[in-house]
Amino acid sequence: MKQREIRFVLNRPKRSENIGAAARALANTGAGELWLVAPRAWDQEVAAKVATRGARHVLDAMRVVDTLDEALAGCIDVVMTSGRSLRGALHPSQAAQRLVLAPGPVGLVFGDEQNGLDNLTLRRASVGCQCFWRAARTSHALRASANLRPTAPGAAGCSSG
Repeated sequence: MKQREIRFVLNRPKRSENIGAAARALANTGAGELWLVAPRAWDQEVAAKVATRGARHVLDAMRVVDTLDEALAGCIDVVMTSGRSLRGALHPSQAAQRLVLAPGPVGLVFGDEQNGLDNLTLRRASVGCQCFWRAARTSHALRASANLRPTAPGAAGCSSG
């Protein structure tokens, strides 16, 4: 079965430590690629210390772009996360199922560590594909989402792994 292209997009992250933690989470799960949109105060050495040696390949392959449009170019489906209750939001397992079973590139977008994604950005998600995560840190939410796996092609629900 062909590996799916899942882009884990950090939109305007503020802390290099969180970028490193996100890289470590993706290295541990092999769930997808790390993309950064307009990072603030980006320090590769700080991120690398948090990521550890085992995640260096994720940082090396990471894409850094100026706009969310660039990060999501070519994606056929997009899930945006929010710590706020949103009407029509998917449960994380439903969002994971949708992304993993998509027939092409997809994006999972996380907002900055302090404010998350604003309402205007959240409206850009694919229809019915806003996701509700309550997590203290972006890297924790990313790790939780990267660990979600569909139970089987076409099956309902996901299991954490």
